[in-house]
Amino acid sequence: MIYGISVEDGIPQEKMRTRQELGDSFVMLSDVHGEAGGLYAGMAKPDLHHPATYVIGKDGTLKYEFVGGNYSIRPAAQAVLDAVKADADESL
Repeated sequence: MIYGISVEDGIPQEKMRTRQELGDSFVMLSDVHGEAGGLYAGMAKPDLHHPATYVIGKDGTLKYEFVGGNYSIRPAAQAVLDAVKADADESL
């Protein structure tokens, strides 16, 4: 399951459009108080707006973490896919 978590209050229209463009392939959540992100060490505080990507394994442990310095820095898609595949292989 893929979740998009925004620290903004509510789900802004532009994020909903992105979700629709991707074919509703993920669930969009609002985490204004940073409660979900606070579960993982590298999560930026809600007021910093640093994009973060996490892969959480089926066992609930952090398998991959990327926190960008600003909104334009994102992880390589292949790195995220590799982490997902590695977790899937571990689960077999």
